[in-house]
Amino acid sequence: MKTVRRGCLVAVLAGCAVLLVIASLTIRDVGSAPGCWSPEWGDLREGLSYRGIQSGNRERCYLVYVLPASDQSHAAPIVFSLHGFAANPDGQRANARWETLASNQNFLVVYPQGSSFPLRWSVGPQARLDGVDDVHFMVDILDDLSRRRVIDPARVYASGFSNGGHMTHLMACALADRIAAVGLVSGLDADPVQGCHPVRPMPIMAFVSPLDRQPELLAVPTGLTDLVANVAVEAALPAPESLEAWTASWAERNGCVPPALTETLAAGITVQRYAACAESAEVILISVPNMGHAWPGGPSPPVLGETTTETDATRMLWEFFARHPRVPGE
Repeated sequence: MKTVRRGCLVAVLAGCAVLLVIASLTIRDVGSAPGCWSPEWGDLREGLSYRGIQSGNRERCYLVYVLPASDQSHAAPIVFSLHGFAANPDGQRANARWETLASNQNFLVVYPQGSSFPLRWSVGPQARLDGVDDVHFMVDILDDLSRRRVIDPARVYASGFSNGGHMTHLMACALADRIAAVGLVSGLDADPVQGCHPVRPMPIMAFVSPLDRQPELLAVPTGLTDLVANVAVEAALPAPESLEAWTASWAERNGCVPPALTETLAAGITVQRYAACAESAEVILISVPNMGHAWPGGPSPPVLGETTTETDATRMLWEFFARHPRVPGE
């Protein structure tokens, strides 16, 4: 009996070690961003800074980029860029590389930091984040920035990678009165428990890949995943039935007239677009072949597959955002 128990323990420890190795190879920034250990609380300054904020009786943190020497009287757009599971603002900044565009177009970039360990977003019961309201956290960030900078309320946008894409999806459902348009990268998600009922049509763009290996890598015993990743896989909401079904559901919410138009770009990249929608709220799905669980145009994360240099998700998202300001009063 002791031998059997010892064998089981060795197997569990070996499985934990394998998952931890995968995590260390896959995600460079598994803990809190060092800048969030002692964030700033005073005036908003130019360039990059880590800011502390009280949200839901908790101290939270976000990284923000403000164009140096920018015109402080100019009403600036904001782009949220949310990191994936077990990553952090530094890792997402390296993924998306928003600063060059922000410098040229004079907008602010916000990289919020999730909570718990490994860092994640409160997108459902599987996150094990009882009492954490990340939707309200995003509102608190907006309010904090609005007190310190002239913000254009019609041009606030959200984007996210992987688990950050899931959080962005939740923002699209719950914050349509504050967010003008959203973009998801390798992060399609099911509707939240409370349903998805945006108060206005929400323009949405999503990047996916048929070679995304994340589900394959996570195909380990549920209990082991729960233990190592500190999640509750068994409590996860059902994934969308298909990419087409997910896109069609958003097209229906946005009052789009089917069918979707499909075009093929360079290197076999396909774009499925619902363009005839209420309030011009397009629904766009971009399928990138030969790419793993990555940000198009960004770095290639080990284990989860290569990225692509055939397109740049950051540039495409900004072009999409720029043509979808929110109509004042909506």
